[in-house]
Amino acid sequence: MRAKNKLKNMYPKFSAAAAIIVLAGFLLIITGFLLLTPGGERSPVSWLNMIVICVVYFVNIINIYDKWVSVKDFNSVIARLGLHWVVVLLYTIFAIAGLLYPWYGSAIVFKYLLFYQLVCLFALIVFYTVGNYSSAHAQNVQQGEDALQSGLQALRTKTVELEVTIQSLHKEWLEEQLMATKIKDDIRYLSPSALPQAAVLEKKIADEVETLKEMIAGIAPSREKIKAALNNCMDIINYRKQLFTN
Repeated sequence: MRAKNKLKNMYPKFSAAAAIIVLAGFLLIITGFLLLTPGGERSPVSWLNMIVICVVYFVNIINIYDKWVSVKDFNSVIARLGLHWVVVLLYTIFAIAGLLYPWYGSAIVFKYLLFYQLVCLFALIVFYTVGNYSSAHAQNVQQGEDALQSGLQALRTKTVELEVTIQSLHKEWLEEQLMATKIKDDIRYLSPSALPQAAVLEKKIADEVETLKEMIAGIAPSREKIKAALNNCMDIINYRKQLFTN
């Protein structure tokens, strides 16, 4: 199910207005072909040319629409943007070249021209799909990085709250205040890590900070216990930095 959802999200979703515009373009192409090509001149090559023009139009309109709706997710789709532009441009050039070639008196027969257009279309599909899978991979990486940053940001917020709590309730505890500030600064510059052990240690740090906040805000808090908890929190942070920071 996840694989289907990822595949589905790799292609642009059309709004009703965009779909109407696309259909109107197809109607114009077909109408122009029927009006400008008399019935006696509608050879298999001319019908193939009309179909190729429709495909070129559709591919380019899809490409333009895809880039327009991708602006809000630029970081996650950047891997496919350049590749798609190049692939669509090359397909358009080669496909149109196939349309023009017979018009200049070439003796190419219909079956060879059809094979040529099918090869161009196959190449377009292959490289366009490669771009989509590149984008999907980049999006997964981006989501993983965002999740790691979100977890660290929550931990940074907790350490700031710890510093504020001890400074506001116990202004005379200068040593403990310095320790809380060091904890805050160490967490601020802590690098993200995707390793499971890093997440376990970060959870321990968060729990320790929450416990410290409760101890400091409690009635008649013990400075010795608080100092020991602060030292324990600093030890965990140092362990996290030494093992998992690149």
